[in-house]
Amino acid sequence: MARPKAVKSRVSKRPLNFVLIFWVLLTSVISMISPLWYDLYFRLYMADLISSESVLSYPAVPMIESTTRVQVDKNRRQEPNNLDLLLMGKTPFQAPLAFLDDQPPLPWNTATRNIILKELQEAISSGTGSIAPRRVSVGNELGIISPDGTLVVPCGVSYMYWAGRQARLCDLLRNMTLKSSLDDHDHNFSSTRSGPAAAPATASLPPPLFNLTLDCTIRRPEGRGTGNWVTALYAVRMAVHLAKVDYQFQCDANDLLDKRHRHEILRWFEGHHPAPPVTIDKDGKAKKILWPYDEDHGTLPTEAQVCTFDYAELRIDRMQRAIQSDLRRMAVALVGPPPLPNHHNVYVPPPPPPPKEIALFPNITLDDVAIHFRCGDVMGGVPRPDYGVLHFSAYPKWIRHNGIAPHEVRRIGIVSQPFDKDRNRPGGDSHKTEDCRRATYLLVAYLQKHYPRAHISIHNGPNETLPLAFARLVMAKQTFSSLSTFGIFPVIGTFGEGYYQRGCATVNPFASHLKLPNVHEMTERFITSQKIKLLGVEAALEWLQQDDTGPNMSH
Repeated sequence: MARPKAVKSRVSKRPLNFVLIFWVLLTSVISMISPLWYDLYFRLYMADLISSESVLSYPAVPMIESTTRVQVDKNRRQEPNNLDLLLMGKTPFQAPLAFLDDQPPLPWNTATRNIILKELQEAISSGTGSIAPRRVSVGNELGIISPDGTLVVPCGVSYMYWAGRQARLCDLLRNMTLKSSLDDHDHNFSSTRSGPAAAPATASLPPPLFNLTLDCTIRRPEGRGTGNWVTALYAVRMAVHLAKVDYQFQCDANDLLDKRHRHEILRWFEGHHPAPPVTIDKDGKAKKILWPYDEDHGTLPTEAQVCTFDYAELRIDRMQRAIQSDLRRMAVALVGPPPLPNHHNVYVPPPPPPPKEIALFPNITLDDVAIHFRCGDVMGGVPRPDYGVLHFSAYPKWIRHNGIAPHEVRRIGIVSQPFDKDRNRPGGDSHKTEDCRRATYLLVAYLQKHYPRAHISIHNGPNETLPLAFARLVMAKQTFSSLSTFGIFPVIGTFGEGYYQRGCATVNPFASHLKLPNVHEMTERFITSQKIKLLGVEAALEWLQQDDTGPNMSH
């Protein structure tokens, strides 16, 4: 009887072993395909939310009429759309170039422009409506004339604003528009695209397209922070729009397959943005060019403000309404519509939000007060006189700015860097994680004394991505940021009231020019990173908690 029992026991284990092997194989396959599925979801399911066609705009004068924007996109080109090219591993307008490699490029000048215009007029008269694509040389860049006559110039990181590249960008834009100055507003191109139904007498070339493609994981090797890259994107877009050129930005297609970077912030700024609308008089001259990106509607920035070598003179504030619209669109897509009935900022109409259930993070608990607390490199890691830490007393002072009583503050969120050294940038941030932890905990204790009923959270865990950090700050009733190129953008974009520390020549110099009615400048005491390095962290932490009659440590 013993032998049959032994045989039966061995047989009974075989199904169990098979199940275990099957389970291991299944989980391995799932782990391999889940990042790809996430990115495909991001591209397809969220396309309407992150495309420029669904931008939530809030100026008194609409940025661009939605019907016009749809028509621009519809008539732009006959090539595969951006998603098709991305899935093929090619960014927009790089695919057609591959078929033209054997063509010597034509120099882009007035003569070439007239040749292209004549061909387009003949194509429209014959009913074809399109011309043969060809390569052109535009300054030091290669471009392509697309079938609808659009001059497209693909560009990359070499045109981002630092190291004199903003001036290089403006040189390229002058070449694209065949102008000697971007302050020259004579109109060389149509303000709308000429479709096949256009009359031959009125056919004209569409505005050129500046097509920017970036490796959206590039911040680390370049050594630039998130705020620097977002600033650079708006600097490029501002110059492109001043030149009356269409702007398109996308991340490199290879980024989609890298699961480590699927939460990168730059991907949220992808999209196509047509040139500002132009009113043309009967002689074909530009009568009026609208500038719908800030509060000075119709008042264009100057070339000096846009193309400067000096960061202190770069007027990013001229894009403030575009920044606000982009950041709000990102936040709504991530966490759902804002709780506007509880917000103090009601000067803008509520946007048409997507349903709550399709937000990427629909169950996020939002804060009444959100504070971007920079505490890594500024804790003496990088001894700079222009960065520092705000005195803790600034927060209760400005929370009271709108007459909010302490018992009305229910939730306070502190957005800060991770306390894990391995999750920080090498250098000043990673070397000061323990000092950052101590400073953040002291801020929590300080705020808890002033708001004993409030629930205070620190948002810096492993699931807190950069886009989610932006969303938390944008959605709060009150949003605070000290000197930080990262924090200034959600302050501009907030649905509530935003408070930023006054900028300086090297950090947010444009901020003092902001004119949004819900964004406020703070001129509070702070201790510089240089002073922390000199006095030591202990002395700095003690000063931060003193009453508000203590000395100013910003000198």
